[in-house]
Amino acid sequence: MAVNNITLLANLAKDMNHLEKEKIPLILLLSRSDCHFCHEVRNNYLLPIARTVSDKKLMFRELISDRSQGLIGADGNRIAPALLLKNLKVNFFPTVVFLGSGMRILAEPLLGLNSAGFYSAYLDQRIVTAIKNA
Repeated sequence: MAVNNITLLANLAKDMNHLEKEKIPLILLLSRSDCHFCHEVRNNYLLPIARTVSDKKLMFRELISDRSQGLIGADGNRIAPALLLKNLKVNFFPTVVFLGSGMRILAEPLLGLNSAGFYSAYLDQRIVTAIKNA
């Protein structure tokens, strides 16, 4: 299921297989349903990129941590969203992580939403790094 064109994370094992095959990064937004900044990051920063970039170059997913259920982990087994967040060392929303096959971190996570107007530049920089490291 997609939220405004970003597919909700459901099966990490399947996504990891796709990343391995295509040698592309996963841009994963970790959010909460009650987080205004999460909505802003999704709608104003990630969606415009997702709409213009082929899914052969980047994969976008979102995990809405307080609504997700039935998540399949990278090993093919069910995993609680809270455990995935713990494994990714995420305790702040929004966080965007940049993952490669095997759950490798490809670029430094992007935490929060800065108010200085540099978010887009930080995001672009990390995407370039993630593509290079994929």
